[in-house]
Amino acid sequence: FRQGHYRKYRSFRFFFYHFDSNKFEMMRFIALVLLVATVVNAAEFTEDARRRSQERLESYRNRKLHEHPMRKLAPDQLKAMLIRKREERKVRLSELIEERSQEIDDHASGRRLLNDEDHSRVLKQHKNFNWKLDQMENEDPETREFNLNHEVEHFNRMHEIPGLDF
Repeated sequence: FRQGHYRKYRSFRFFFYHFDSNKFEMMRFIALVLLVATVVNAAEFTEDARRRSQERLESYRNRKLHEHPMRKLAPDQLKAMLIRKREERKVRLSELIEERSQEIDDHASGRRLLNDEDHSRVLKQHKNFNWKLDQMENEDPETREFNLNHEVEHFNRMHEIPGLDF
């Protein structure tokens, strides 16, 4: 190449140099048609997706409120269920306390040594689980009844909202 001759190869015009104006106009027309077809197809696709989403939302909202089994519970049944869940939580907390106590005993006896991070985590969990269990067991009967009534009220209020299933 002669000096300065390479510039024409780097230019935009050189790329289209071998096209005459008719071919270039035809390519421009084809590109424009493809662009329009893509935009129209994308608009139809988004409109179809929006319509399907709206239909799903409408069908979800139009379901009958009594379909959810929890909505059929009477307040006394709901209160009994919440009491049972609290008792199950107490049992689970006592199991967790026993597991953490066993881990602490194993570490102290040397059967299973914990690193510093795990040891501090287990001690903290043991303390927190004991605190939660003591708090649940030492709750006033009046406070317990108030909290249960509060939970029942909010449970019913939450399930009155159409379209929400918990």
